[in-house]
Amino acid sequence: MHQSYLQKSNFLRKSHHSIPIGLCVGVVALLLGGAGIGFGGEKVGALTCPPIGAVKPDSGNTTVPEGYTTESGDIETCSFLPILTEPETVTPTLTLSIDGKTEASDRVVAGYNKVNYSSHTVAVKAEHIENYTMVLSEVTMSGPSTLTGVSNVAGSELGENAWGYAWGEATVADEKMTYGSDVSKNLAGDNVSGGGVDFSRKLVFATKFNEEAESGNYHVSAKLSAVATPQAVLTYVPWDKLVYMQDMNTTACTEAPMGVSKTLKDIRDDSVYTVAKLSDGKCWMTQNLRLTGDSIAAKSATAANKILGLTYFDSDVSEEYDNNRGPFSGLYEVPESSEEGFSDNAAANIYYGGDTDYGAYYSWCAATAGSCKDVAEDGANATYSVCPKGWRLPTGDEYSTLLNNWPEAALGVVSGKNGRWFGAADAAGGGTFFPVPGYYHDNTVKDIEYSGNYWSSTVDNWSKKKVFDLGFSLSSVTPGFSSALYVGISMRCVAR
Repeated sequence: MHQSYLQKSNFLRKSHHSIPIGLCVGVVALLLGGAGIGFGGEKVGALTCPPIGAVKPDSGNTTVPEGYTTESGDIETCSFLPILTEPETVTPTLTLSIDGKTEASDRVVAGYNKVNYSSHTVAVKAEHIENYTMVLSEVTMSGPSTLTGVSNVAGSELGENAWGYAWGEATVADEKMTYGSDVSKNLAGDNVSGGGVDFSRKLVFATKFNEEAESGNYHVSAKLSAVATPQAVLTYVPWDKLVYMQDMNTTACTEAPMGVSKTLKDIRDDSVYTVAKLSDGKCWMTQNLRLTGDSIAAKSATAANKILGLTYFDSDVSEEYDNNRGPFSGLYEVPESSEEGFSDNAAANIYYGGDTDYGAYYSWCAATAGSCKDVAEDGANATYSVCPKGWRLPTGDEYSTLLNNWPEAALGVVSGKNGRWFGAADAAGGGTFFPVPGYYHDNTVKDIEYSGNYWSSTVDNWSKKKVFDLGFSLSSVTPGFSSALYVGISMRCVAR
């Protein structure tokens, strides 16, 4: 709250036919109302390091990979933590001044039988606020003679032995302003725009004495106050402020405009992907994932400090999993790209041929970050995935929703690759293009440019080791298609 105390002191001298009028301005104080001043969320890098190491230490080497931090200097016992985008901090401010001062004085010599004005400039400036109010209160008039307070009277029409005050634009002449004498009155200023205001107005006091006014001191006092409510503090990173894949959150996706693409970076290996909110109301990656053990190693500052596995700070795994308290044997290590494998249902294999449109080919155990071993019934979903934090593998039902118009899935060519649009016929309508990358088996990519398959998290037939996927070709679309766990196929992620 800003508040200023105003006093007008009048002394009547009949011999000089004048009345001195003094104005004193008190000390200005600040108060921001509402929920108080808030700040953004805690920086990820300030979190306590997990007890299990997520690094492979080298004696005497304490280099932290770029884009990561660690609270502890002991690399051998502390995981690297990704430095992600934080919600913006909010620092509301509010200032109020009269004639450029927090304390001021004024003395006006007033004549008889005319209106006498004492005009003052009130300036208000505020940032990061939702709203504000200004009030002129505790207004009183005292003196040897009783002066009548006016109501809704122009300055030029002020009667004898009367007084009042007016509030308005500086460009309006004092005599044309409207005067009143309410003990308390809300004062209007500019509307809040862009979280702030910056304006000035004129506050004018007026008196009129006739020859019968008694000599002596006349006082007008009042309190001028301004109170502001700070802007709400965001506890999440909004859609237009997302930088990393790991920044994604439910509220940002809810607020995202449909069909508008955004480019984000995966903090784990610096791969860059486009994402968008599609016609099903969910946010999807609109490019294929290409994370491999090789790409993670390349991101690490040194081979000795290579980040071996996925952590709950940057990937779609839980804290229990990361700290070796889950059903698996420790931190999940992302496999390196290899042309061999893809023959064992329980094996995690990845192959990446360098084509960013087709992305990497994952066996289902690799796609699910090893949680394939914990699924044993039809219709169940894998617990984890190699998707970034805030993302996960789509379920079979989610693919079905996206494919609700599958017979009309439009053929297309994007970046020279054949494929189909699902969800809508173009990006503007909330659709996304899936290229036909084929699949990987027997040490080679098969059916490239002819068929496409994309993993879901949902088991179709566990006894036959089959998992639902999005399956289609240039000639047809097959809802409810399923593939063998060991086959290497593409994957995309959907926001949680």
